[in-house]
Amino acid sequence: SFRKKRNPRKQLDWSKWPTRNIFLKIAYVGENYYGFVSQPEAGVVTVEEELMKALEVTRLVRDRQDCQYSRCGRTDRGVSALGNVVSLNVRTKLKSCVGFIPPLEVGKMTSTTTTTTKISSMEKQKDDDDNNNNNDICEEDKDQKGHHQHREKDEQQQCWITEEDIKQEFDYPRLLNTILPPDIRVVAWAPVPVNIMARFSCYSRVYKYYVFKDDLDVGRLNDACRRLKGRHDFRNFCKLDHINVSHFNRHLDYAAAKDVGHLPTSVEIPFDNETLTPSSSSSSSSSSSSII
Repeated sequence: SFRKKRNPRKQLDWSKWPTRNIFLKIAYVGENYYGFVSQPEAGVVTVEEELMKALEVTRLVRDRQDCQYSRCGRTDRGVSALGNVVSLNVRTKLKSCVGFIPPLEVGKMTSTTTTTTKISSMEKQKDDDDNNNNNDICEEDKDQKGHHQHREKDEQQQCWITEEDIKQEFDYPRLLNTILPPDIRVVAWAPVPVNIMARFSCYSRVYKYYVFKDDLDVGRLNDACRRLKGRHDFRNFCKLDHINVSHFNRHLDYAAAKDVGHLPTSVEIPFDNETLTPSSSSSSSSSSSSII
């Protein structure tokens, strides 16, 4: 029988396409992956590797080096997440939008933006460190709380998404989810200005860890959590990065453990009523009481 040959995929002229800076919110079940971050030297499968493959297959980015990719956080092998965030420059249909980068300025713009953002982030960290060193603990907590309230108020007054983003732009989650494995989903996207990066522009993070309760003493866990609150030097808990990070002091606003009962066997996400479901072995053991 005669089988019609498929035409080769047409080459994309990247010099004619504008890009824009966006956030992607990602949910994934991590049991099949060696963590979130790519490990090309180890030759193992990671969530980030699958995400970059989907971005290149859909031709939203040319390659990782060209898209100013930045991650807000990472997870270890087997760990799942419902709200990890990355920022990057992707192709856009629009002629003008938040985070817009004209075609002829893509390479030049991203390079300049990276340098500026990293320097400003380092300067902000140094200023925060110097200011906090001159305050006692009570004043530090007061200033930190006021700082977050001010930032939250500013963010509530800003709305970067437009009607064109909704009606005319690429449907980034749908495009990527057609390529991604079923245990990795892009659940949302948001436009952001060019100088915003998921790592260096982040001013706070929230982590929730679910573990099986078994014989754990929740009261003693909360006693340990109380000792973690406040400002501490975490240099012994991280890989030192003296180029991008000027100090390792961080302020822990809240830490607590509580019994949340039984874990669900699946999690619904707001994308075409899909669910993220662990394997049968994980699901059967999730009926135990858990703490967060």
